[in-house]
Amino acid sequence: MLVVKALPRSANDVLGALLLPAIAVSLVTGLVIWGLGFTDPAAAMPVIFFHAYVGVLSLPILLAKMVAGIRSWWRRSGSSVGTTTGTVATVGLLVTVVALYGSGTMMFANFTPGGNTVYKQVHLYSVVAAVPFVTFHLMAYLGRALRVGRTRLLAEPPEGAPFSRARFLRLASIGLVGTWAVSRLPTRLGGDLQDADPNDFPITITAGGDDQPDPSTWRLRITGDVERPLEVSLAELREYPLTQVTYDLDCVIGWSVTRQWGGVSVMDLIEAAGPSGEVREARFVSTTGYESVLPMSRLEKRGTMVAREVNGVRLTTEHGYPGRLMAPGVIGEECVKWLAEIEVISVT
Repeated sequence: MLVVKALPRSANDVLGALLLPAIAVSLVTGLVIWGLGFTDPAAAMPVIFFHAYVGVLSLPILLAKMVAGIRSWWRRSGSSVGTTTGTVATVGLLVTVVALYGSGTMMFANFTPGGNTVYKQVHLYSVVAAVPFVTFHLMAYLGRALRVGRTRLLAEPPEGAPFSRARFLRLASIGLVGTWAVSRLPTRLGGDLQDADPNDFPITITAGGDDQPDPSTWRLRITGDVERPLEVSLAELREYPLTQVTYDLDCVIGWSVTRQWGGVSVMDLIEAAGPSGEVREARFVSTTGYESVLPMSRLEKRGTMVAREVNGVRLTTEHGYPGRLMAPGVIGEECVKWLAEIEVISVT
């Protein structure tokens, strides 16, 4: 009678199996973001946040996997660095994964006040560079899995150290400490910095090229159900009464800042255009094509404005200058930057 023994799994194998679903989800959502970025930037935003959180949540597993993988590779290489194909592939995978997760972490933490353009490029190219190394490792792993499957019948010991509870706890601790350090970045770098530059709060979306308006030629259109459609320049916008209200700007990523926002009341602009009926809501459109809709209950609140100042200082271009939507109690995702149009929608 043939007896099949249950072979212990190595830590490297178990952590790899845990990391695989996160990588698959990250890959799929990354492709969706890349596709939607050309067609519907607004629809891409929820996917971007989901993509970011999957990456952050997989960090403990990744860090533990890297430690276990490096130790396993070092044992197999006889404590010497060779030039075999496997060694090159391992080093290549390590470098590209560090670049991939490192750039993703910097974007998540909004490390650069000037935007995340460089990190986005590093993130994208890291994915492309990682493809051959990931493919090599998958093929090698599948081949090894088949060999292990055959050795099960012969009760031969598997390659690698057994996966024990103590070993898992040690590796998980490393990952948790690393994740805690990463989770502190948004707070330390993007928290409420009242004593610093008022514009020194995280930048979630950055426009570039033709999407970034020139203040000298910028125009804000008030359209829709109005009797006198308007096209307001920055100079004309400054002629309206300045509204200054202090409230929080909260981001779905997790950070929050309290600032005094200064600008022109949205209702002042709508009233100047002359609503042709009872206003139900307004649609705010950016020069990037991104848009959001606020109901009348939000529009009439004091502090809902086309903002151009923060704590009495001009907003930076990255934060939406020459005009962005700001509204109390509205999540930052809906506070459209670089406003191009306010479309008034009345009750039909």
